[in-house]
Amino acid sequence: MNYIGSKYSLIDFLEASIDKTLKLCNETKKPSEMVFADLFAGTGVVSGSFKKQGYKRLNKKQLKEAISSKNLEEIKENSSERKKFKRVALGGEAGI
Repeated sequence: MNYIGSKYSLIDFLEASIDKTLKLCNETKKPSEMVFADLFAGTGVVSGSFKKQGYKRLNKKQLKEAISSKNLEEIKENSSERKKFKRVALGGEAGI
């Protein structure tokens, strides 16, 4: 789906859809206890609207950093698997 231009006109629809989804999932947290991430942010008009409601928000840069950080943690936890993968990838382990 392509959407070019400001999403300002979609704010009411997005807010209603997210509220409805949270209710269907029996979510009881307050907005101040949740994080809103607009993965398609341009001007920030949508995430700004949710910030006004009390949500914490992530911008694209923060989200990328969080994903990278999580990936680094997983790599560290699986360092023995990574070493094994390196051996296999370099042809140093026979039979696999």
